[in-house]
Amino acid sequence: RELREAGKPAEAIRILDKGIARHPRCEALYTMRSDLRSEERNPEGAVADLNQSITMNPQKTELFTRRARIFLRVSQLEAAQCDINRALKLKPEDNDAITLRGGLYFKLNHFDKALQDLNLAIERDSKNYLAYFYRGAVKYKKKELKPAIADFSKAIELEPSHTFAYQSRGCAYGEIGE
Repeated sequence: RELREAGKPAEAIRILDKGIARHPRCEALYTMRSDLRSEERNPEGAVADLNQSITMNPQKTELFTRRARIFLRVSQLEAAQCDINRALKLKPEDNDAITLRGGLYFKLNHFDKALQDLNLAIERDSKNYLAYFYRGAVKYKKKELKPAIADFSKAIELEPSHTFAYQSRGCAYGEIGE
């Protein structure tokens, strides 16, 4: 964790590699390395680690939502859908999975379904920045620009490092001439 926070993810990955070599059945080590690989823009490595984690702990909903998030980021939508469905089968009320399903519906241009899931996710957790971001994206696509800006702004308030929210809000402001 310290190396990650110090901006040394490659060094942290090397340490985790050694830990995995010593403890190859430790699901948490693979999951931590997956997070680092994902941050390092190595989705293939991140997915491979999550595959190992899921093999060891196939009932852990969070592993499926983590992998679905990666699949959404790289537009592997069928794989994302499978993982989201698996997570919701394990835990139907899982808010992360509902948020990701809303994001999937957005990417599939099923905007009404996306809004239904994203509104539910926000109702359940008003600090869910990703749900606000995706809902803003849906509203932007539907040309509801001022509500989109409000959602992007809320996403930024909740997660100031979410660069796509800034970019999307800027595009929306540009379209309304502000």
